[in-house]
Amino acid sequence: MRNTLRSSVLTTIAFLFVTASGNMVFAQTAAHATLEQSLNSQYPEGTALNLLTAGVVGTIGCNVQPTSTFKVKDEKLHAPSFSDDLTTNGCAKQPIAPGTQVNLGDMKVFQRQNRVAFVVFQGQCAVADCTRHFVGSIDAEVDFEFPKGFLATAQLAQVQEVIGHVFSIVSSIDAPAQGGQDAPTVSEPTLPAIVPLKLPALYISAQVPADKLQLNADNSFSLQEGGQSYHGTFVADGNTLELNIGETSTKTNLSRQGNDLTDSSGQTWSLRQQSSGSTPGGATLQNNAVSNACPPAGTEIPFGKVMNEAFASDYVGCDITSKVEFVATGGTPNYIWDSIGGLEGKAPFRVVVPGQQPGSGPFDIPPHVFIAKDQSDVIFSFKKGDLLIIRGATLVAAKPYNEIVFLATEVRAAK
Repeated sequence: MRNTLRSSVLTTIAFLFVTASGNMVFAQTAAHATLEQSLNSQYPEGTALNLLTAGVVGTIGCNVQPTSTFKVKDEKLHAPSFSDDLTTNGCAKQPIAPGTQVNLGDMKVFQRQNRVAFVVFQGQCAVADCTRHFVGSIDAEVDFEFPKGFLATAQLAQVQEVIGHVFSIVSSIDAPAQGGQDAPTVSEPTLPAIVPLKLPALYISAQVPADKLQLNADNSFSLQEGGQSYHGTFVADGNTLELNIGETSTKTNLSRQGNDLTDSSGQTWSLRQQSSGSTPGGATLQNNAVSNACPPAGTEIPFGKVMNEAFASDYVGCDITSKVEFVATGGTPNYIWDSIGGLEGKAPFRVVVPGQQPGSGPFDIPPHVFIAKDQSDVIFSFKKGDLLIIRGATLVAAKPYNEIVFLATEVRAAK
């Protein structure tokens, strides 16, 4: 957020919480009623508010609203996560941009839960009562989360200070026309230019850098968000990106502007700069195993190093080449690579470091290479012992498995 809570306010909140704890039980009921009444006098239903920060998302024509939460403890507005799609599945969602004017539909103080909730509506209101949901409105909820017990003795000004980091009250001179009055003329926004989507591409969340989204050239994606892994396919249509999430059987849209994506919760994802040259179409993000700096495209790396667990993650999402010795087509019988995503529709074959012999024991599993089925005809022309050049990137499974495979975009006989 651009605006942060002043240290004096936070210090006061902490101080009052400690010094007032002894009288808290006796003051809770009266304080709750007084605080809610005071807030209602300042924020009556229908109050026109300006949204000051990103991260608020609403639904259109739906009975459920995503909830964004401003937490005093970290001074940030937390946008609804992808998991929020489970509760709003089937609802059309729309981020509400900073600077947008909304109307307050409801305000509640939940003292035991340490929060104050605002339900707001955004849209041109053409009815007499704009304090309730109306046709075409975008409905959203913003919760303000306070330290435990603070609301029992909080002063109105302290709570308003927190609310003021997300909403400001619109003065009457700026308020839009209500009821049947003509609304002010609003200029049409300039549509952003359509930027070509270069694949594969890796995006990092601006709000939570540990969250990463990998888009692959075969229109598959891998997502790490909130400590969870998701996979599926995507469709790009102009500056809109639709993700079809396999684990939840839901869809969500992201808008593209320049090198940034904005998801349905208002969260921004920034394109990670990659090395020059194309990168492998099937490279898939596996947890946080993503190379920080890829070598130049086409660089040859010894295969023993590529598949070594100490180095394999260095080549995730890169475009490297390596020399290998062909063993056989197909994967190791009865071995399933279910800890690694992004292998659907890929044909496996087995290789070794040139000069090495594959083991013959039941637990001797040679390195596996995967290639898209429509490019796999070439592997059936090789025989055991042939030397090959493979091009692509590594895929590394999440811990504790640490399984490693090579996803190839090109396979050819070595000269």
